[in-house]
Amino acid sequence: MGGVKDMLIEHERFDWELIYVEFQCPECGGSSCSGVELPVVDRGYEADAEFEVDMKCTECGAEFSSTFECGGGAVSLTLDEHPKVETSFEIETIGPPLDDYDWEYEQLELQQYYLENASIFPAETFRIAREEFEGILDSNEPVADTTIMRRMIFSQSFSAFEAFLCDMLLSFIFAEENRRKAIVFEPPLKDAFQFKTEELFDHIEHDVKSLIDIKIKNLIKGVLFHDFDKAEKLYTRLKIELFPDKDIKDFLKEAVGYRHHNTHRNGRDLDGKELTVFTKDYCLKTLAAMETVVNHLEDKKIDETETPF
Repeated sequence: MGGVKDMLIEHERFDWELIYVEFQCPECGGSSCSGVELPVVDRGYEADAEFEVDMKCTECGAEFSSTFECGGGAVSLTLDEHPKVETSFEIETIGPPLDDYDWEYEQLELQQYYLENASIFPAETFRIAREEFEGILDSNEPVADTTIMRRMIFSQSFSAFEAFLCDMLLSFIFAEENRRKAIVFEPPLKDAFQFKTEELFDHIEHDVKSLIDIKIKNLIKGVLFHDFDKAEKLYTRLKIELFPDKDIKDFLKEAVGYRHHNTHRNGRDLDGKELTVFTKDYCLKTLAAMETVVNHLEDKKIDETETPF
């Protein structure tokens, strides 16, 4: 994940409280006891987190940019331009000791956070679904090794992939003002971008820009993203290549044809013959191809958002 997104996630995952930090001011030499907002640290928190905080000498008023770091229960607070100055503070810790920490629970908690904010984290949400699908396919349960189960997973894979394509497209659109115009002033949404009188009254409390954004979201969410030709046109309007290469594109376009027969013809082709393509290997290969597209688009998103606050 990109640095900006990581920082946003970390900030929201902590509770914050006012802590008093004692240090000897490098400017006036006086003993300072500065109040600063710091996170409540979970002793079982494995990943490193880093936050910028500002401290002020209570004697002379000098201000210092500082960095608070935590990870695995360890914490430190350093004055950026005076790293040798010692800081003293007591910070609340929560959770069990590291040796007893339930890492599986921590992972599930993070996954739940992603799922509750799926529109913000479309790539992470797809990967959670993929992991679940692969877990079923790789399980030793008899029901997992049946054609009907593999067909269900195959169809649900496309549902997860379509949700990703939709939410990722919206994140690209709202990243830049000119992309709104690129979407609404050209096909395939141009003809549909009209406001009915009741829509205006339903959203009368919004300004024009908010009303436009609501309309864009509703139209994009109404697109069937398994229509890869239409999806590709929408991404192309933003000057973004949907597929990383021709092989992935051809493979998924063939797979989406099987998805149609699986969903609408009960797993049979137009001649009524039962399709035998829904093997474990093919389902895994399809998920891997989807992940390639997810990584490709996520890389483009990170390139756009990898900027400091």
